[in-house]
Amino acid sequence: MLDIGACLRWYKLPEVQNAILQGAEHREVAARYGDGFGRRPDTLAYPRDVLEFAKNGATSFHVSEEHWENPQILSAKLSQKQLDALRTGWDMVLDIDCPIWKFSKRITHQTVQILTGLGIKSVSVKFSGNKGFHIGVPFQAFPPKFRGIPLPLLFPEAPRRIAQYISNRLDRTIAESLSESEKAEIAIFLNKSAQEVFVKRCSSCGANLVNEDIANFICQTCGKSIAAKKETPYMICLNCKKIMNKTQIAAPKACPKCGSKAKPSEGFNLSELLKVDTVLLASRHLFRMVYSLHEKSGLASIPVELSRIEAFEKEEADTAWVVVSDKLVFLDSRKVVPGEAGILLIEAYDATAKQLEEKKPRSQRDFELPKTPVASELFPPCINIILGGLEDGRKRAMFILLNFLSNMGWSYDEIEKFMMDWNERNKPPMKEGLLVSHLSNFKRSGPAKLPPNCDKDGYYKSMGVCQPDLLCKRIKNPANYYRVKEGNKVKRSRKNE
Repeated sequence: MLDIGACLRWYKLPEVQNAILQGAEHREVAARYGDGFGRRPDTLAYPRDVLEFAKNGATSFHVSEEHWENPQILSAKLSQKQLDALRTGWDMVLDIDCPIWKFSKRITHQTVQILTGLGIKSVSVKFSGNKGFHIGVPFQAFPPKFRGIPLPLLFPEAPRRIAQYISNRLDRTIAESLSESEKAEIAIFLNKSAQEVFVKRCSSCGANLVNEDIANFICQTCGKSIAAKKETPYMICLNCKKIMNKTQIAAPKACPKCGSKAKPSEGFNLSELLKVDTVLLASRHLFRMVYSLHEKSGLASIPVELSRIEAFEKEEADTAWVVVSDKLVFLDSRKVVPGEAGILLIEAYDATAKQLEEKKPRSQRDFELPKTPVASELFPPCINIILGGLEDGRKRAMFILLNFLSNMGWSYDEIEKFMMDWNERNKPPMKEGLLVSHLSNFKRSGPAKLPPNCDKDGYYKSMGVCQPDLLCKRIKNPANYYRVKEGNKVKRSRKNE
């Protein structure tokens, strides 16, 4: 943990103050005090403001991706329409947060290559201060309008699409760049086999392919067929309770989806290793400011030359060695060619049209809401773990809980009170303003939407809350758990009658 002496020695440097002030223009600023943020919204008007915050205990400074007409009038009570009217632009900032340092550097390097390959010259990178990097493109690089919509109104949809597009491309390029030993290293880190992590994909349609021989089990009585790993010794038919016949099947030579016989490419589900937050990118989202210190590492968040990303080491961000220079600036608008990122928007929107299109609300036939509020005793294990409070993944947990509780027949007032109580159990709690803002947006969001499915990447398993019981095998979404549990109670009561 940073001490006040280290913060004061760093933030009293005029070059540090000027660099932080430069990055704060027309943005909302939030000072962090150890484990929590201070007042929001806030701004920086003079270089000495940085030191004054530090004297009051501020350890780091965070800033919005969005540019505002007047950041001081922002409020969690403002409607989305009012926020849209105040927003004058937004920068694209990708947060590369990977727990394995060398792969964090490689992913950052390859992301930069994707962006520069699309003709963007104003790409910049900074070390986050701990495990990863921030990659930025100034809003001036985007066209003032896209498909008839003014750029300021495309937040957060556009950066979400860009993040998803980049992630999809990295799935392929990262896998191709890894040696066999590196694949094994990643698989061990994820506690999985290399075959589970790295899959063969059709070069034409991108479908996952079976890359090894499998076994097919057929019941001679009812004809039921089940595919399984070739090592599986036997299977019992669930219908007839008889041992099924086993036959070996070679991996298909053509893609079963599109029929292509082209050489398959190797794919890697990057979300297993990398947190690319495409759901919780939201209005007033903050990132650590350039030259701001990091509470855990004590290192500074410094700009990195694009040519040195893979050679960069964390020790270079030690404040004893950092030299602040105006020649290397994060989100440097001086390098922008207006509209140069237009092709990125086109590629991102075209590639993610099906993935990120808004889902229609489920009909009552698809998912009928309970007539009375469901008690917490009927919640699945993952939800009960979340309810105990979390240290990491609190924002994702908030997103899960809001949608889950709305499907449990709870009223908005009940959910609001419950969420406030839940937040107090987090370590540390989220800032109240953030929770109030999300509750306000949730109230306006319309009909209840299901929480993410159990196998959704980036959620329950990666958050460490997926600890299934026997009932979990029968559901695909946590919102269905109580129905299965109640159904079992009914069956038991009938047996006892």
